[in-house]
Amino acid sequence: MSYSTITIGEICEYTTSGGTPKSNVPSFYVPPTVPWLKTKEVNYSRIYETESFISEEGLKNSSAKLIPENSVIVAMYGQGDTAGRVAINKIPLTTNQACCNLIIDKAKADYQFVYYALTLMYEKLVSLKNGGAQPNLNAVLVRSVEIPYPELKTQKKIADILSAYDDLIENNQRQIRLLEEAAQRLYKEWFVDLRFPGHQTTKIVDGLPQGWTETQLESIAKFIRGKVITKNDVVEGNVPVVAGGLEPAYYHNTSFTETPVITVSGSGANAGFAKIYFQKIWASDCSYVDISSTDFIYFTYCFLKENKKSLDNLQKGAAQPHVYAKDINVLKLICPPKELIAQFEKCAKSLFGKMAQCQNTINKSRESRDRLLPKLMSGEIKV
Repeated sequence: MSYSTITIGEICEYTTSGGTPKSNVPSFYVPPTVPWLKTKEVNYSRIYETESFISEEGLKNSSAKLIPENSVIVAMYGQGDTAGRVAINKIPLTTNQACCNLIIDKAKADYQFVYYALTLMYEKLVSLKNGGAQPNLNAVLVRSVEIPYPELKTQKKIADILSAYDDLIENNQRQIRLLEEAAQRLYKEWFVDLRFPGHQTTKIVDGLPQGWTETQLESIAKFIRGKVITKNDVVEGNVPVVAGGLEPAYYHNTSFTETPVITVSGSGANAGFAKIYFQKIWASDCSYVDISSTDFIYFTYCFLKENKKSLDNLQKGAAQPHVYAKDINVLKLICPPKELIAQFEKCAKSLFGKMAQCQNTINKSRESRDRLLPKLMSGEIKV
């Protein structure tokens, strides 16, 4: 059984793009009280917070508009694969002009159903982009897109099934954040505040605890450059391709790293961003280090997170900032004795092991959701 279709414009109370207050007017951004969303944050998710804010004055004196919660947001333009991505805002917020904000008519459609329907429409949305050097979408094009249109009761049932997987994903993501914060607190206590085991009886020699040395990161972990993937490399498989240190984009059937693995984004808006993965990945456009080349993977990761500013300062290039493996390797490191690092690894292992379990649950939930999604939207599976 297949469902009838309807255009996005027919099921919206209204649609609107956002706006950007003038950056040369400080009062438009201070005090920063109104959440302001940029397209790079639109990435198939529920949005509970934004990276940036504007002021009430900025809202009143620009084309920015307050978008009610539970709207569907479509990225209309942006670098890479940004245009065509969708999200749901779970808080009232404003957006920049590159977002098309769909305020769904509750009497006609379920907002979550519309969101899930549009997640399947990425290729269609991309095909609609027009323009010259930087093809973009616009609100008229988004409104013209057709999606399946079962009765409202069926929409809600489909949305409830799919959102249960996203609830599980969010719960595990929240647990990962808490575990990572705990690991980072332990690192800071031992290696920044110097309250490591035995610190009470350790002498200070030339400003450092005895046995500690000034060295470079490559003395314990050596980063190498990832291999950019080509179209010929992309086949069915189960190894995610990670570009820019972000979420995996697609899959390849040959492993490239051992697990766990740390990546540092090599380019783009997230250049210098460090992330740890607990599965084999193809590290494309990243610098990376895996467990096969260091005994101190967790210490290395916590060191990078603690020294994020140092990573940011490694960016080179104006138009397209880059971070290179050779520069990561020579980051200054006040290195504790290897025995103390090994002790930290042992303590941190249980925290990172729980993170790995959470990530495994996330991956399985995504796979299940993504298998169900097209079958539910097409009517192949009845609800």
